[in-house]
Amino acid sequence: MNNRAAITVGILFAFAPISVWAQGLAAWEGTFSGPCTNLRAGATTSTVDFRMERFIAKIPGSDRYEWRSTYNGGDPGSGKNYQLIPVQPAAGRYQIDEGGGVRIDSYLSGQTMYSHFEVGNVQISTIERLEGDRLTTELLSFENRALTPNAPVKSFRFQVNQRCVLQRL
Repeated sequence: MNNRAAITVGILFAFAPISVWAQGLAAWEGTFSGPCTNLRAGATTSTVDFRMERFIAKIPGSDRYEWRSTYNGGDPGSGKNYQLIPVQPAAGRYQIDEGGGVRIDSYLSGQTMYSHFEVGNVQISTIERLEGDRLTTELLSFENRALTPNAPVKSFRFQVNQRCVLQRL
């Protein structure tokens, strides 16, 4: 790629998403509900199926958003109530505040939110994509022990793919 092409691509990437970031998370507000499936490594028919509901709303008088999930119709102990905090929204950077001092960096690119973090011996990547009235969430987990510890590129053992396809209510 020549210098002119590289500069053009850089300008397109620098300015194209501004309109998406300017509208922020307003398009994400609402209640979404639908089926989820957990697929484990090597499993072709063995799945764990459940339902999830996601509620997203701006917290009045704040720049934060409520980011609440409930599972299987709200069974006791089945929910997670987080807050999404804008850190550098013009750059697409947010944090999910889980409470207790736990914050996970999340990045909005277009209409997709990305996170990657580590809990104990597990690396987790999440991808949440808004397409009109459909919110698709995907969580991938990998064992945090390199299968090839001495190689220049490290590979990790896949554990679970949790995929939910939620529809706006």
